[in-house]
Amino acid sequence: MALVAETGAIVAGANCYAAEAAVNAYLAEVGTPAAWTAAPAPAREAAILKATRFLDAQYRALWIGARTSSSQELEWPRTGAYTRDQFLFPSRDSGSIPKELTWATAELASRYVSADLVPDRDDLRQVASESLSVGPISLSSSYGESAAPRSFTKTEWVDLLLGRLLRATRPGARSVEIARA
Repeated sequence: MALVAETGAIVAGANCYAAEAAVNAYLAEVGTPAAWTAAPAPAREAAILKATRFLDAQYRALWIGARTSSSQELEWPRTGAYTRDQFLFPSRDSGSIPKELTWATAELASRYVSADLVPDRDDLRQVASESLSVGPISLSSSYGESAAPRSFTKTEWVDLLLGRLLRATRPGARSVEIARA
């Protein structure tokens, strides 16, 4: 699948927040991981797509503002996107996507090229035995050993990069907007 980068103008068929050239430019500036350089172009493109999908899934409920159109493919561009210091992020008429979104896409893509950020869940414990009694009711179950606990690739750096674009700085955190009457 070819990359179609969102520019902020609600690009039809947009499937990523950064074209490969933008990802390469960011990584060249901060230090390109060897795995990114060694990866073939289709693997880099797939990593950019996965990074974009991860950003939308992970931060969907935390982005500031609201989606500009119900027909847009991605969560950005957004309207009414005021940063925590009350600056309005440029509207779609400016034709831009936040640079932080491009940076986060690049960071995640460089990691996806060599590892999966959200591994399949394999830590569920298996039932080893069960018993059931009917006379004053009893039920018991015992479980086998579980695999290592599930862990996600740490994305604290991405959280920091996106900080001004989020209502809260970490998933699960709650924030409430208060307005004076």
